Amino acid sequence: MAEWEAFSGAANVGKSDFLAMIMSRHGSSTPSGSHDHRILAQLAGKSAFIETCEAMGNALSVLIHTCLLNIEFKQWYEDQKMEFRNAKGFLSASLDRLADHYGLK
Repeated sequence: MAEWEAFSGAANVGKSDFLAMIMSRHGSSTPSGSHDHRILAQLAGKSAFIETCEAMGNALSVLIHTCLLNIEFKQWYEDQKMEFRNAKGFLSASLDRLADHYGLK
């Protein structure tokens, strides 16, 4: 993790560049061992999640709570002190933003 902190200190360096640097240390574009492969897959997954969080901002909240944590939508919007109609619009906008982030539109 110290490597990422040092590497990310450079201007305009993305996480994909960091992963490429790590992979290049293995001498090729693909990792050689299964342990290395698992570590790189975990780093890539974490990197993708962080980039999604940064792109989504507050819009990710409803998706994390309802889709990942399996909290009922009604419970979420009541906790947020939202009216159903507003919450439904927020959910729809969040899904649209997520689709845009992944280029699905």
